[in-house]
Amino acid sequence: MLMKNKNFTVVLLFLLFIPVSIFAQKRYGYHIKGEQNKIIIPFEIYNNLIIIQMKMNGLPLKFLLDTGVHHTILVKREYADIIGLKFSREISLLGADKTQIMTAYVANDIRMSFGDIVNEREVILVLDEDYLEFDRLFGADVQGIIGFEIFRRFVVKINYTNKVITLYKKDKFKVPRSKKYQDYYISIEDTKPYMKMNVTLENKDTVHGKFLLDTGASFDLLLDINSSDKIGFPKNVITGDMGHGLGGALEGKVGRVQKVDFEPFGFERMTTFYQDDTIFNEMIIHNNRNGIVGGGVLSRFIVIFDYPNNLVYFKKNKKYKVPFYYNMSGIILADNDNNAASHVVEAIVPNSPASEAKIIPGDRIIKMGSIRSPELTRTYIKTEFKTKKGKKVKLTILRGEKVLIKYIRLRELI
Repeated sequence: MLMKNKNFTVVLLFLLFIPVSIFAQKRYGYHIKGEQNKIIIPFEIYNNLIIIQMKMNGLPLKFLLDTGVHHTILVKREYADIIGLKFSREISLLGADKTQIMTAYVANDIRMSFGDIVNEREVILVLDEDYLEFDRLFGADVQGIIGFEIFRRFVVKINYTNKVITLYKKDKFKVPRSKKYQDYYISIEDTKPYMKMNVTLENKDTVHGKFLLDTGASFDLLLDINSSDKIGFPKNVITGDMGHGLGGALEGKVGRVQKVDFEPFGFERMTTFYQDDTIFNEMIIHNNRNGIVGGGVLSRFIVIFDYPNNLVYFKKNKKYKVPFYYNMSGIILADNDNNAASHVVEAIVPNSPASEAKIIPGDRIIKMGSIRSPELTRTYIKTEFKTKKGKKVKLTILRGEKVLIKYIRLRELI
C-alpha cells in the first residue's frame, strides 16, 4: 500500500530519452464506455503527485499520472509475468545520467481501464528491472506511469483539493464561465505541454521563459542554467536531491527566485532547483525550454489541460498562499531504504542547524521526538524538516556504538 503520508518524496522522471517512434500508431486509444460525456475518477495524492487506480488485463495496479511522459510504462516486470504478457520487441534505454543502459520490452494489445475509461489495445513499455525503486526509496506501491495517452484523448480537469480528475470528451467540454479561471496558451511538443511565464531572478533580471508543465515532478520550479545567459545560481543555495529517475538519484542546487509571474497569478520567493548538468542540453536545445513547473505549483490550482485546443486553465485553490519551504535542518539523507531501521546522514550543509548541533556525515538517525522505526521513515524525516520554521526538533543519533541526543531548531537556509 502507499504510505499514508501527504508528503511523498520528489519523483522526477526523465524518460525523455525514449524515442517517440518506438511504438506503432495506436489503433483505438482510450475512450468512455457508453453515452457519457464525462467521467470523474478519484485519485491519491502524495506530495503533489497524482496516483490513479487502473486495471491492466483485469489486474488492479497504481499508476502515476504524468504529463512529462509519452508512453505508458510498467515499472515492475513481475506484473507482466503474472498476467502473461507477450513482448513484441526489446529496446535499450539511456538513463538520466546518460551512462547507464537499461533494457525494456514492448507489449501490445493490452486492455487498460479505470472507471468507465477503457483502451482495448494499449501498447506499453515494460522495464526489465525496477529502475525507479518506488518501494525502496519512497515506501510507495506504484507499478506504472501514464501520461500523453490520457491527455491526448480527453480534456482533463485536475482538482487537487477534492482529489478527483474529470475527463471530458473533447467535443463535449464547455469552457468554464467563472471569471476565477484564467486560460493560457500551451504548445504540445513531443507530446508534452509547454507554457510561457516570467521568472524574476535574485538580481532582478526577468526571464520571459518557456516551461514544461509536469504533473510527474513534485518540486515547485526547476531552472535550466544553460538555457539562458540571464540564469545563474543565486548567492544563497544549498545542495538538494531533485529525486530519482531512470539511472539513479538526481542532484542539483536549491535556491529561490524573486518572483514567478503569469498574470493574474504570481508567487514570490519560490523554492527553485537549478540544474546545470550537460546531460540535459539536448532537451534544452531541442525544446528551447527554460525549465519545469512541477506539482508544487500546479497543486495550488484547479488545472484543466485542453490539449486539443492548446489551452490550460488555472483557478486558485486554498493552497495558493501556502509558503514555499525546503529542508530547514541542514541534514542531507543518504539515498537508502525508506523503511530502514535507521537513516544515514550523507552530508551536512555548512552554517546550518545540523552543523551547529555537531551532527556529522555517517551519523544514523534512529528516532525523531518520540517517533522511531517503523513509523520513522526517510519520507517522514524529510517532511518534518520542511514543515514549520522555528520548530525545535529532538533527534536520537547513533554514532558508531554511541547513542547521542541532538536538538536542532529549524530555520530557512535559502
